[in-house]
Amino acid sequence: MIRGISEKRWLIAQQYQRTYQQQKALQICGYEKDIIFDRSIHSKRVCNLLSPFLTLTDSNRILEVGSGPNGIGFFINTGDRYGIDSLAGFYHHKFSSLQVGSKVKTICGKGEQLPFRAETFNLIICDNVLDHTMNPELVIKETQYVLKKNGVLFLAVDVHSWAGHLLSLIHEHLIGRWIILKWFGSHPFYFRYKDVVQLLNRYGFRIAFKDLQPHPPESNKARSVLSQLKLGLWKFLFHTRYNQIVCINLG
Repeated sequence: MIRGISEKRWLIAQQYQRTYQQQKALQICGYEKDIIFDRSIHSKRVCNLLSPFLTLTDSNRILEVGSGPNGIGFFINTGDRYGIDSLAGFYHHKFSSLQVGSKVKTICGKGEQLPFRAETFNLIICDNVLDHTMNPELVIKETQYVLKKNGVLFLAVDVHSWAGHLLSLIHEHLIGRWIILKWFGSHPFYFRYKDVVQLLNRYGFRIAFKDLQPHPPESNKARSVLSQLKLGLWKFLFHTRYNQIVCINLG
């Protein structure tokens, strides 16, 4: 079982995330079209991956948990779409140019407490979010609750080598007093591949597809050379992989 973190630790993570996104909003200024293009391509790839398991139609209800400033749901052009994020209001203000024309209904809230009835959605998306949450176990439990029987969950999360996982555990034991490495600030959790699989199995999901690949690159224009070097070093040391899993809710 994966233990949740304290509210104090989660608020620290939220502040780090807010600061990061504020900086990103400045970096992408003038490159919005490039960002939208990159994200639309990513969304199409995900939809193609989902196509053997779910036919997307106007009758579908779709939820993105942790929709961010421009999540996958913003680029799906069918269905009744919702996005929930603890920073939804902040994102709408800072990244309004990325959300123009979107029909996604955004809600300010947490994945640990989804404001929907049981078996509401045909598809739930959780892309690069689970390691930022307060309680991953509860997020997956809530997701299973609001997802229809035989509905589809698309979960994507970075997974790490044993070295990165071990260092994160050591670091989190000191988090109550200080943060040694800012790299860990916005990520309370660093999962291994088997952690994610076990978590999904525990809550009644059948894994229909899984894939490990390098993390999708962001537009180079949106990152400084120093930022790209730091990201490359981080991935080299911790063997970060983008873990994509398509699950079926067995109910």
